[in-house]
Amino acid sequence: MKAWLRKREEEKELSVDCVSPEFAEALLLQSAPKSFEEESRSEANPRGLAVVGLIVTPGLMIPCVWDAEKQPTFWKLPGGKGDKNAKGVTIETPEFATVREIFEEVGILLDAAELQLIRKEPKPDHDRFFFRIDLDTTPTLCKQGVEQELTRYISIDEILTMPDFFPPHRRVIERELTACRQGSLTR
Repeated sequence: MKAWLRKREEEKELSVDCVSPEFAEALLLQSAPKSFEEESRSEANPRGLAVVGLIVTPGLMIPCVWDAEKQPTFWKLPGGKGDKNAKGVTIETPEFATVREIFEEVGILLDAAELQLIRKEPKPDHDRFFFRIDLDTTPTLCKQGVEQELTRYISIDEILTMPDFFPPHRRVIERELTACRQGSLTR
């Protein structure tokens, strides 16, 4: 884990405008795999992984990102791919990758214990994990993620009608709405 944090500090990826690198390090250490160095040498996930985080806040506002660098361009839920070692083997657990991606993209620091796996999709070359995170507060988002993604809260009602919201992520939200009683995301 320390190696991952040093790499991020060197690349200035922990310098988001919402929190200090020291605060981020302390919280990320809480969510890190118990032995990151051992995990990084293992062949734990040669297929690769992608993660998506559905963060539900009071008022059903969802943190979303817009990455103008990726085409086609859509609003989407925060997430991304697991980091790989020099051999091309994924060195992160799905939970750690989710905590890292959410922090990097929207500036919200989570504990991996807050994640609820809601879906796993096997793809030809990787596994995609969808996690849901229910928060009691509505944290301030960073204006931009570490890769210059724009961030904002969007209501679920708006997401369901937006033509420029990533369709696979909209379907995850629709499935969660269907699974919850009385049409709300409250469990």
